[in-house]
Amino acid sequence: MKRVLLTGFPGFIGSRIIDRLLRRDADLEVICLVQPKFMEKAAQDTAALSDGARVRVVPGDISKPRFGLTHEAYKTLAGDIEEVWHLAAIYDLTISATIANRVNVGGTLEVLDFCRACPGLRKLVYFSTCYVAGDRQGVIKEDELEARQGFKNHYEATKYAAEVEVRRAIDKGLPVIIIRPSIVVGDSQTGETGKFDGPYFGMRFIDHFKWLPVGLPMLGPSLAFVNLTPVDFLIDATLVIAAKPGSVGKTFQVADPAPTQAKEIYKEL
Repeated sequence: MKRVLLTGFPGFIGSRIIDRLLRRDADLEVICLVQPKFMEKAAQDTAALSDGARVRVVPGDISKPRFGLTHEAYKTLAGDIEEVWHLAAIYDLTISATIANRVNVGGTLEVLDFCRACPGLRKLVYFSTCYVAGDRQGVIKEDELEARQGFKNHYEATKYAAEVEVRRAIDKGLPVIIIRPSIVVGDSQTGETGKFDGPYFGMRFIDHFKWLPVGLPMLGPSLAFVNLTPVDFLIDATLVIAAKPGSVGKTFQVADPAPTQAKEIYKEL
């Protein structure tokens, strides 16, 4: 049986990816590295999957050496894994630099070390973000990263620093696929989402002022473009990319090629 290690479960994206991976491959077992405080939620989410019997939850922490596992448990786990899907990260834009560095950079370094310890590793699917571009303007290509750009918050800065490390690992021969999503929102068909950050703050803000006779005036630059990626499209695209020959060693920006202006999104909200 082929075994995949996934971080970022029981997150909204991770749970959906697991379900799709299980449906696609009947000989697959998914091993989820889950922080101890999320074990109960992980057990509930596993039971809701199409085939939760092929999901194994292992308590661990990507920010700790060897994921906080014993030497033997770590070695045994590495010996079983063929693919690693690294989704775990701190997405909070207000998070402190210390915590963001520990999880986003330190955690990624631990995942890279684990991948190097896997004798049968075929690929690492690493989730970065389009916002490693920071404050750069204009066209930004997939093969570009280090351009002395500035950053608006610790999330952008630490995801950038983490991707720098991932690219160095690629240069040394590690088989990695980098996925850079734009702002991930709910399902394009149902609207379902697992987190209410980003544009959802705007929804709540507007709803709070629904008592105004003419509604809430448009705030901010109305002509700015906002790039949103529905979670179902992100997963569809990533699964195709991950399975496609020739993807290893490359970066893929999963984003809307024709983003919507803020004023139009405001009207929809």
